[in-house]
Amino acid sequence: VHNTGGDGIHVENSSLFEINDNLVLRIAGNGITANNSTLFEINNNRIIGVDGHGIYVDPSSLFTISGNNISYVGGDGIFVEDSFLFDITNNLVHHTGGNGIAVDDSTLFGIADNNVHHTGTNGIAVTNSTLFDIADN
Repeated sequence: VHNTGGDGIHVENSSLFEINDNLVLRIAGNGITANNSTLFEINNNRIIGVDGHGIYVDPSSLFTISGNNISYVGGDGIFVEDSFLFDITNNLVHHTGGNGIAVDDSTLFGIADNNVHHTGTNGIAVTNSTLFDIADN
């Protein structure tokens, strides 16, 4: 998926899906967006040269973001808000305009085994959230 005016991949009001093994390149919006969804995986995607966030999830539950390579994005590499019961693991995130990984207003989640570097602001930022683990990044 490349050279789009909106998001590279956009899924909304959905459940039981996978977004895996995609190349998302030169996108005006977010690389991958999942909105108001549940029971899904976003795994092993390459996201390069995105004006928005690499991966954006809001509000959703019971999901995994793992094994993605995200670079040269204008916003955060991975941004999750208003969500619960999820894991962000084994991602490579670098050269972001914002945070490498950001989570806001969420609960019951883990951020582990990620490699984050060369970010515009924080490597990993968590705000207004409860019951979470950040380990081995």
